[in-house]
Formats: sequence, C-alpha cells, structure tokens
Amino acid sequence: MRCIYCLETGNPARGRPHVVPEAVGKNDIVLPPGAECDSCNAYLGQLDNVLAKHPLVALGAQLLRVPGKKGRVRRVIGTVRQAEKERAIAIPVHAEECATRDGSTWRVTPLVDSQFDDFKFRRSLHHVGLNVIAYQRGIEVALESRFDPVRSYVREPKPSEKWGFGQLPLFNGISSEIRLLLVPDQGMVAIGMRLFAAAFYVDLLNSGALPAWIDGEKANSPDLRYWGPADGVPVSQVWDGKPRFEVLIDLELPNPSSAK
Repeated sequence: MRCIYCLETGNPARGRPHVVPEAVGKNDIVLPPGAECDSCNAYLGQLDNVLAKHPLVALGAQLLRVPGKKGRVRRVIGTVRQAEKERAIAIPVHAEECATRDGSTWRVTPLVDSQFDDFKFRRSLHHVGLNVIAYQRGIEVALESRFDPVRSYVREPKPSEKWGFGQLPLFNGISSEIRLLLVPDQGMVAIGMRLFAAAFYVDLLNSGALPAWIDGEKANSPDLRYWGPADGVPVSQVWDGKPRFEVLIDLELPNPSSAK
C-alpha cells in the first residue's frame, strides 16, 4: 500500500495510524495498516502534540478528563493544568472584567503559550483533514493528485507557507465525542472536526472558498471565525509564563438530593 503522505510503496508500516492523534485524546479512530508509513508517522508526530496544546482543545480535554495516549489523565496540557483541588482545572487568562464571589460572571480570554507553534498547528489540522478523507472516502481517494499540495504542505512545507482555517469555540455543550465531517462541497474539499471545546475547519484544496463559506455560516454560528495565512495571536493573548490572572474552574456540582 502507498503511504498517503510520502507516496512511497513498501516502506515499513507496522502500526495503524490514528485519524485524530491520541495526543489529543485516546481513541480508536484508525486507518488501515500501511496508509501512513512508519517514517511519516514518526515525523508527523511533532504536529500531534501542537494540536493537543491548542488552548481550546486542551481546555476541553482537561474539563472532561480525557485520557491521553497512555490512557491516563494528564496533569498539564499546554497552559491548562489540573488544580490541586480534585475536579478542578486552572488556566492563565487575560481578564476583560473582574468578578466577585457574589455570583458575578467572569469574562476572560485564555492566554496562548508564547512557545505555541502556529505554523505546526495549521499543518496538524490539515494532517487530520487528509486522514479524514482516507478514513471516510478510502485510501485511493486520498492518493488522488488533487491532494498533492496538501500532503506536501503537511510533510514538507515552505518556510513561509501558512494555510487558513476556521475556528469555532464550543463552550456550550462541551462533549468528549470526537466528530469528523465533510462540509458540503462549494468548490472546495472542506473538513470539519469537533474536538471537545472547539470546532475547526480546513479546505484541503486551499481553494480560497473557505472564508466565504464561513461568512455564510456566521448567521448560525456568530463566533465562527476565519484565521487567514497572515493572522497571528494578538500580543495581549500571549502567555510568557507569568500570567496576569489564573482562573480556577471548579467542576464539582452540588448534589441535588442535598438541596433544600
């Protein structure tokens, strides 16, 4: 079988590569043996860890206590850590409004680690995207020449090359279920992926049609945003290891039977 990334035949391929990396969360969504050779699988592993450390992915994984590759809940993912108090997590934030203990609501922005690699993150989304094509449409479809640019971008990108993506926070109804879908064709091959507290969208053809599609979806999902090739993380949202604030999120809920 030809590897869907290097296109070589006969390279060692002992494992079954995961469509969504286990660095994000342990799962059994896998491709057939040989779909990705061992060499590409090892090389692309560097992208897997960056995807797991995205603030929204890490936040959802920690809130839901999603185990990692070794089957254990992790103490820290990116900037999100398990707090000393059981069933609580802590995240560094930029506070837009201060809150008190009388029930006021926090308005905060999670801070991104200054070492977070946006270049590798974008490639990791497209890595998952091509895996989805192979998983849902078959290996032969993923090997089609129209996907040569994306496989090159994932495997051997140019230093200044950045492909855009869509991002939607999902703070209501956070789910441990990983969802993968093909977005209706509008001159692009777009993949959507729901990872705990966020949904991401990529166009595997990099056709330029994704921004217009996202604009059309904003009536239903006003928080959906397109991150273009030139977009970067605002300085005000970068964490340099000394957070302005740290928010403790307590996951304990009152026992209904004890309520009066």
